[in-house]
Amino acid sequence: MRFVLLTLITACSFQANGVQDASVNTDAQARDARALDGGGGVVDAAPDAATTPACRLRPNGPGRTGGKVGGNGGGTNVNMPCPAGTFPVGLNFEISNGNTSNGERSAYSMTELCAPLTLQSGNLQVGPVQNVMASGNGTFMWTPATASGPTMCPTNTVLVGLKGHTGSSNILLANFSLKCRGISGPSTFGAEQLVAVANTTNLADGADEVSCNDNEMMARATARVGAGIDSVTLDCVQLECAP
Repeated sequence: MRFVLLTLITACSFQANGVQDASVNTDAQARDARALDGGGGVVDAAPDAATTPACRLRPNGPGRTGGKVGGNGGGTNVNMPCPAGTFPVGLNFEISNGNTSNGERSAYSMTELCAPLTLQSGNLQVGPVQNVMASGNGTFMWTPATASGPTMCPTNTVLVGLKGHTGSSNILLANFSLKCRGISGPSTFGAEQLVAVANTTNLADGADEVSCNDNEMMARATARVGAGIDSVTLDCVQLECAP
């Protein structure tokens, strides 16, 4: 008796048991189904903001005489213009080592520290410094003398004035301070501040000072000299950006 075994293979379906087939509706397939550059994609970062153009400062007009610090002695006016394209950014004084014939120590020389100034995004950039000096003849014990060391205005400020002391008889000049003002634009200035010039004595009598207007900075000095520096007159100027 012959038996024929017929094997019937029937496709069966099974209820899901919680384990998902890797080939069915996977996250990868869902991701692949999205448009690569669809509206829901990552937005590129915004481009950097445009850089503010640099403003190289220059005088806006001829300027004016701002006033004088010191007495009426001396016999010669020494003009101290900074080189073209530069402004005073600090000062340096030489002070007599001993008491002068006027009774106390006093300034023998004064040096302007001149540099080009550029505003960039509200910050002041100071270029290379050049020196412009005036001095007396050194007689009557104004020499020997020792330099105070250069003193400059703080970061982002410009030189706008000078304070000194002339003594009780108005015949000396020592104990100096710079007057500096913040700047963020050619005509945008901040509060004034005093910056003491070290090593210029502690002379307390005869305080004298001069400041430029609120919208000006110092453009140059004129020193009146004899044996030493008897007075300093400041010129002030408004500013603009060079083209």
